[in-house]
Amino acid sequence: SRPTDAPEASPSAGEPPLILMVDDEPQLLQATRRILQRHGYRTRAHVSSLSALEDLSSGSTPDLVVTDIDMPELDGIELYRRIRAIRPDQKFLFVTGSPERLQACSAGRDREHNLLMKPFDSESLMRAIHHRLATPLAPPAEVNTPSPRP
Repeated sequence: SRPTDAPEASPSAGEPPLILMVDDEPQLLQATRRILQRHGYRTRAHVSSLSALEDLSSGSTPDLVVTDIDMPELDGIELYRRIRAIRPDQKFLFVTGSPERLQACSAGRDREHNLLMKPFDSESLMRAIHHRLATPLAPPAEVNTPSPRP
């Protein structure tokens, strides 16, 4: 499937940041897209993680990938791993409605900015987006399951 609102040109120095969003909930995806566009971001939106992976594999170069964790086909963590295999410097923001998934996906470092809990408001979304775009690449440990507590 094709992404929605997908400009063909790749980002250049003078353009606003490009955010690639992946969520299997179309209404939430479109609402998030509208918030980002109102704040001046360029967007690409996918309801399928496989479609997003294909988009990135074919040359799309987003400044940030915002992905739901719980999705059919390919969950957000596996999407992260596959994208990082082809684009090691790609920045991510993970979104989930499951507190358990939120806990499992964090090594505890900077969790409030790398992971966003659903439902979220536009202020929380924008704060997380701004932080991720301004922050250097976090190590892959941010999506590894933490060791069991003693």
